[in-house]
Amino acid sequence: MTRYGGDEFIIILLGANPNTAVLAAERIRKLIEATKFFVDERTAVNITASIGVATFPDHATDKAQLLAIADETMYEGKRDGKNKVTIVGRKQAAIADRNINA
Repeated sequence: MTRYGGDEFIIILLGANPNTAVLAAERIRKLIEATKFFVDERTAVNITASIGVATFPDHATDKAQLLAIADETMYEGKRDGKNKVTIVGRKQAAIADRNINA
């Protein structure tokens, strides 16, 4: 796992197919949701995560395309209510492809 920017992180699962990636992402999402994060000694907050899943070569053929598609997929999940795992669909792939080729 690495920090990608701001509050975005990338997790690379070598050899994972789309189904395995979604299952892993859902486990991570649930763990984050169930964890209390302490701002100070007495103040705990709960946070949630929206996770976009894209796999190589199922959804992209290079690193830039894979990151763009996963990012757009994550934002689609946020727009659709947040705190969810979203896998690449046709809409996200088309938007990411337009952004890469712009």
